[in-house]
Amino acid sequence: MQLVFPWNFGQGTGLQAAGLARAAIKATGKVAKIAGSLPPLNGSFRPDRVRSVEEIEPLYREQAEILAPHVDVFLCETMSHINEAIAAARAARSTGKPVIVSFTLHEQNPGKLRSGQSLEDAINGLGEVDLEGHCANCTLPERIFDAMPILAKSGLKYVGGYANAFTHVPEDWLLDGGGNNRRTASAKRRSIARNILKVRWPMDQSGRYSGRRLLRYAALPHSRYRNKSPVSIAILGR
Repeated sequence: MQLVFPWNFGQGTGLQAAGLARAAIKATGKVAKIAGSLPPLNGSFRPDRVRSVEEIEPLYREQAEILAPHVDVFLCETMSHINEAIAAARAARSTGKPVIVSFTLHEQNPGKLRSGQSLEDAINGLGEVDLEGHCANCTLPERIFDAMPILAKSGLKYVGGYANAFTHVPEDWLLDGGGNNRRTASAKRRSIARNILKVRWPMDQSGRYSGRRLLRYAALPHSRYRNKSPVSIAILGR
């Protein structure tokens, strides 16, 4: 399934993005579905800022209801805490559209969300919601690789992952920049601009991933980096 993402930056921008996505599909003649993104509400990568399900589910429902007429599927992505995932998934599913939930994972502890909660517990916590798939995103490629067997156990139709093209997210990350985030945010912008769909991640000789190497090789045809020890990562149309 090929997905086109209208990022949800607000009602006007989100609807404009959905319109552009439709126009792009029509212009190319490709068969694709439009995914509405339901992201974190109070900062990406910050599980400490996630509020209760009761507080944030109504906010997600408002976003979902606005986007629903214009998208084919919802992607609740970069979910760092179980509360966040449950609230977003319930809201998205209330529209009747298919829903995929994607978690951002702890960089040092395999199989954990950034909150420290286990990925298995997060998946089980979403058992009440009729989902189409689970993914992992916005973390190190190694952590996504580790998560694949856990995601596959869910038995859902779609399983995948899309990693960051940089090596670390500070614990005090804020989108308004400053201090530790500045270099990381710059790398993220370059990643989005140059590499929309990542299929293989090259490693250096030590077996570690490098943000610069990832950006450079991701922009090249496969034949140019076949000898760079690529590691296959299952990815769902990002």
